[in-house]
Amino acid sequence: MQRDHRTKDIELVKRVVSDNSSQAIKELMMLYTPMVKKLANLYYIRNFNQADWLQEAFIVCHETCFRFHSSQGSQFGSFFKLRLKNHYLSLVRHELAIKRKADREACSFDHVTYYDQYVKHAGTRQSSITIDSTIDLIGFCETLSYLEFKVFLMLLGEINVEEVCQKTHATKDQIFYAKNRCRQKLLEYIN
Repeated sequence: MQRDHRTKDIELVKRVVSDNSSQAIKELMMLYTPMVKKLANLYYIRNFNQADWLQEAFIVCHETCFRFHSSQGSQFGSFFKLRLKNHYLSLVRHELAIKRKADREACSFDHVTYYDQYVKHAGTRQSSITIDSTIDLIGFCETLSYLEFKVFLMLLGEINVEEVCQKTHATKDQIFYAKNRCRQKLLEYIN
């Protein structure tokens, strides 16, 4: 079974290299889709969906076909997995680069509009929690990042953790840290 799988891999790779066969690359990707999805689930890039990860995998698979040499004794699947993992890590590294911090924290116009409307509304709304009247709630909310603002709404009981995760694409750890930052900012704002 293992030998048949390896023989089929080599045959498909040869077809990709010699004929640039799109059918062969599709068949290779069908064989390795579970591995691709498993690797993709390990990483997060803002605004990347499953189709984006698969597209990147197609590109890497195509490049891997041209770099793979069966005569060196390695298996195509292992080589593809290694190259794909390295490619995904490069994408994540690129996303996390300091100079792209503004891109990472940017949000869509719809979110900004909702955020502005909610902040303006929050200043006039009666809340179930009691806050000293000397606090400028609108001014405080304007100091928060989008994630921190959503966490602040969560702390007020307006939304739950799942909604924050869904709207901000943040992990629960990121929400935990944002909650601490939010509390710290509130304490600093009050003082």
